[in-house]
Amino acid sequence: PMLLIFIVPMVMVSLIFGKKTGELYYRLDFSNTRDGRTGSYAKRVFYEKKYAGELRLFGIGQLLLDRHEKAYDEMPKRTREIRRKISVLETAKWMIYNLLSAVLPYLYIAFVLNSEDAQTAAYIAMIPALSTLSWRTSDAVELVVTLAKESAFVSNLREILIEGCKGDVPVPENDCTLQLKNVSFKYKDSENYVIRNVNMTVKKGEKLALVGENGAGKSTLIKLIMRLYDVTEGEITFGGVDIRRLNTQDYRRKIGTVFQDFQIYGAALSENVKTDFVTENDREKITAALEKADLGNKLSKLPNGIDTELTKEFSESGTMLSGGEAQKAAISRIFMRDTPIAILDEPSSALDPIAEYRLNKNMLENAENQAVILISHRLSTTKDADRIILLEHGSIAESGTHSQLLANNGRYAEMWRVQAEKYCARIYA
Repeated sequence: PMLLIFIVPMVMVSLIFGKKTGELYYRLDFSNTRDGRTGSYAKRVFYEKKYAGELRLFGIGQLLLDRHEKAYDEMPKRTREIRRKISVLETAKWMIYNLLSAVLPYLYIAFVLNSEDAQTAAYIAMIPALSTLSWRTSDAVELVVTLAKESAFVSNLREILIEGCKGDVPVPENDCTLQLKNVSFKYKDSENYVIRNVNMTVKKGEKLALVGENGAGKSTLIKLIMRLYDVTEGEITFGGVDIRRLNTQDYRRKIGTVFQDFQIYGAALSENVKTDFVTENDREKITAALEKADLGNKLSKLPNGIDTELTKEFSESGTMLSGGEAQKAAISRIFMRDTPIAILDEPSSALDPIAEYRLNKNMLENAENQAVILISHRLSTTKDADRIILLEHGSIAESGTHSQLLANNGRYAEMWRVQAEKYCARIYA
C-alpha cells in the first residue's frame, strides 16, 4: 500500500502539465480556425457573382488577397511556435513522470526497507504492477484533460442549445399578451445599460411601432423579447408567465421574425419562405404568403414558380433576387407562419416608398389577429400603427398614436417633419 502513494504525484504531474498543454492546443486550434475563416472568406468573395463588379472597379481584391496570404502565412509560424512549447512541456512531463514511476519506488526499497526483510521481494514484485497502474492512471488523466480542451470549443453552443431551454412551464395558448416590466439590460463585462427601465404591453391584434435613432436600443429590445438575451433587471412575460420559465424553443415558435440582416438561402423559393421542409400541403399557403408580401408578379415570371432555386450557390440556373424582392421573400415568412406575435426589424429598407406603402397596407390587413412589433427608421411605415414608442438612449421618451405625438410637438414630431420633406408628403398627402 505504501507504493500506491507514488501514484498521487504522478497524477498531479499529469494534471498540471496536461492542463498547460491543453491550453496551448486550444489556443492553436482557435487561432488557426480564425485565420482559416479569414482565408476562406477571401476565397469566397472571388467566386461569388455579387462581388464581381466591385472587384473589377476597385482595389479591394488585392487587399483581400493580402489578408488571405497573411492568414495562411501566420498559421505555420504560430503552429511551430506553439508546438515547440508543447514539445518542451511533454518532454519535461515524461522525464518527471518516469523519475517518479521508475526511480522513487526503488529508492524507497533500497533506503527505507531492510534489504533482508522478507517483504522486499513482495515490494519488488509490486513495482511492475505499480508501473502499469500509474501509466493507466496517466492515460485516464490525459483523457480528462483532452475532454476539458474539447469542451471549451462547444461551451457557447451548449449555452445556446441547452441552457436556454430549461424552462418547464408550458407556453400559454390563449393569453398571448406580451409585457415588459421595468426591463433593463447591459451586456456582459459592461457597466453601461443599453435598455433602461422599459415598461410596455403588446396585446393580440395590436400594431406597435418602435422608432428612434441608431443606437437607441430598438433591436436590442427585440432580441430581449425573443430571448436571444436575458434581461439584466425586470422581467418579460408572455401570457403572464416570465419567459425565462418557458421552454425557449416552444416560446420562439410563437414569434414570427424578419431581421434587418435577413438571409436568402441556396434553396428553393418555397423552402426559403417556409424555412423548413416543404410538403405538398404547404404549396398553396406558400403561394398565398408570397402574394401577401407583394411578390406575386415576380412569382409568375419565375421559371419553376415556387420551386425555383434561389442564388447560384448550388445551381448555375439559380435565380438572383433584387434587394427589394429578397426583402419581400423574407417578409413572406411572417405570412407563412401562424404566430400570435410578428416582429419586423426594418422590414422595408430596400423598398421604394410606393412599394413600402403597399407592403405595409398588406401587412396591416393580413395580420389583424397578430400582435405586430415594427421597427423602422421611416416614419411613413409607422404612421398607421396603433401605438408608436420613441426610444432614446434605451428608454421610452414618447408614446402614443401618430396624431397624438404630432400634437405633442416633441422629438417624434421633429423627426416626422424632417422626413416628410423628403418623401412622406408624396404618399400621405
